[in-house]
Amino acid sequence: EPESATRMEEKTGRAASTIARLLLDVDRRPLPSGAVVIVDEASMVGTRDLARLAGHVATAGGALKLIGDPDQHGAVESGGFFRRLTELRGDQLIRMEQNNRQLDADHRLAIEDFRRGLVESALSRYDATGRVVRSPNASAAYDAMVTEWWACASAGETVPMIAGPNVTRSALNRRARALLKAEARLDGPVVVAHDREYCVGEWVVTKRNRRDLRSADGHFVKNGSAGVVTALDPKRRTLTVTFEREGVITLPAEYLDFGFVDYGYARTTYGVQGATLDRGLYFAGDESSFEEG
Repeated sequence: EPESATRMEEKTGRAASTIARLLLDVDRRPLPSGAVVIVDEASMVGTRDLARLAGHVATAGGALKLIGDPDQHGAVESGGFFRRLTELRGDQLIRMEQNNRQLDADHRLAIEDFRRGLVESALSRYDATGRVVRSPNASAAYDAMVTEWWACASAGETVPMIAGPNVTRSALNRRARALLKAEARLDGPVVVAHDREYCVGEWVVTKRNRRDLRSADGHFVKNGSAGVVTALDPKRRTLTVTFEREGVITLPAEYLDFGFVDYGYARTTYGVQGATLDRGLYFAGDESSFEEG
């Protein structure tokens, strides 16, 4: 979560936010003269949003600093401008040369091979250290991943399954819920909303920012907030979720009915881009892309 990682509010007086939120704010109240706007995960920003933001910064006589990785996922809408900017900068581009995320030496070598396009070599390194699980078909691969996920969850680890396509994510979520029900981990009263059933113990992820839904510490629900359902009210059709970063927040029925809550046992690669995990379970299928990997 950008704010907890950067403490922008403590340093500047303004908390880190989404670009959508910032654009709404500056449309009503322009940026102060000389403002510096820092954009993280810039490869995922659509060209139109980036152009609007650049226009506001130019009007303020400020500076726009873009940080990102053009080899990772791009924007869902029309994008690619960040990659073009990195190409235009050439030798003047400021790069982070050292990998500070992977701690294991074999992981570092595999990541370096992958980034250089040596995908077969990268996967061979993972394979040699026992980190590749093969299955004869997709269904068997889903079952193997859910079994591994359940072993982690039983040990108290909140390790998400990671997949590219939503159809794969949905298949993994269904299997995870079926396993939890068989283990009596999803029991008792239920709340049904938007064709989904929620129980206490459910892993969920939210899909829409709501600044009016806040924890006691003042943190609000965001697109991508992940947590576990710790209480529910079948009559009012509300879920009380203990989020990993935001704390305890109660989600009302209308938020659920709009489909803004989904199961969080499996996440898309878009949903976890930029996150640092102690461990990840990634489903690599025939449709997997270089950016996804």
